[in-house]
Amino acid sequence: MKTTLLLIMLVVVDKTSAFCPTRTAFDVIPRTGKEPFAPKNIPRQHSYTIRSVAVPRSLTLALKDSSRTPESNVPDRSNSSQQTSWLMKLASSPLGALVALSGVVLFHECGHYITAKSFGVPVDEFSVGFGPKLWGFHLFGGDTFNLRALPLGGYVSTNSAAMQALPWWPRVEILSAGVLFNLLLAFVIYTQQILWGPGLSVPVFDSGILVANVEEGSTAHGLVKSGDIIYRVNGKKILPEPTESEMKCHRAISKLIEKVQQTREGENIVFTICHPQTNQTKNVKLQPRCRESQSKASVGVSLLPNFVGMDLQKTTDGVEAASLAASHVATLTKETIIGLGTYANDLFSGRASTSDYQVSGPVTVLKRASNVVKTQDVDTVLRYIASASVNVGVFNLVPVPPTDGFQILLTTSLTVLQQVM
Repeated sequence: MKTTLLLIMLVVVDKTSAFCPTRTAFDVIPRTGKEPFAPKNIPRQHSYTIRSVAVPRSLTLALKDSSRTPESNVPDRSNSSQQTSWLMKLASSPLGALVALSGVVLFHECGHYITAKSFGVPVDEFSVGFGPKLWGFHLFGGDTFNLRALPLGGYVSTNSAAMQALPWWPRVEILSAGVLFNLLLAFVIYTQQILWGPGLSVPVFDSGILVANVEEGSTAHGLVKSGDIIYRVNGKKILPEPTESEMKCHRAISKLIEKVQQTREGENIVFTICHPQTNQTKNVKLQPRCRESQSKASVGVSLLPNFVGMDLQKTTDGVEAASLAASHVATLTKETIIGLGTYANDLFSGRASTSDYQVSGPVTVLKRASNVVKTQDVDTVLRYIASASVNVGVFNLVPVPPTDGFQILLTTSLTVLQQVM
């Protein structure tokens, strides 16, 4: 039996993409510090996609050191700096991204391998990558370990007879161990970042929804301004409490837009809004209408989560760090599952098409990873690996061939059939 990992991730472009920015199910590396409220700069989409640190931490430290050290006292390290520069260029290239993603694959397959060996199941092959074999060796009593030409996935091939001889639950444990190891990898990285690293910056979103832009000539033009916060729609609260979940904010935006689109022709929808600079609350009546090139009614506003700042999670207490890391992994796992569920539900119900969502295959995943490693910041790369590990792990539980989820479903179905017959 072969357990296969595919480096596939879900990139969710909200079905209301005209109203809110693109986001990803593994959105990580938020910017530190607070963003001041500035209506002219409000389209802050870059704050909600893959966010990278503007100045790498290592560079910041180097600048501080150089400012304290007289130039005359600096020893000649030209050869060392050239070697470091060459290594940094290599690490920040697509090859570096490939190595980072291969680490996610390696850890996943280690889960399958270790669990299979613990149940006494012989392993025929442990492979990182697909395609032609590049290099291989034998360890642990003759087990074969191979590196293949396309390291954008991997598999562990176990002895089929030995697997079939096991009861149902141990087989499921072996098949699901890769996903559990993906979550474990994310947990270890987040714990390290909170305990010994720079900490984890978590975005904080206030209640309500931010109006980013208002289209000229639209229903809302002249009545709603950029920077207004929508707190109620037809008297009902929209996102009544502050949250750290960006996906929760986007679900609130989606619900608001659905209410606008469901408003009957000729009827009004009432927004309760407040502008932070004036702090005055008012009710605004708007009549949704279909404009040219639009198939659904709108009021002509672009919406964003009401982002207010970053909460830095940092502690020297090991127990607290582990608790915060576990919470972060749980939240990311939950939101990835919700994203996948929404994706599947919208497609099968006909409420959205494949063009409303984007599923990233290995090539796109590699491009995204390349953008991250180009920052040359170790902490940034580690946080990306952690979030990618959770995303890839959850995605590989989806019961479609040839993922672990499909193998688990197949094993469970065959076991149930054997019990019935």
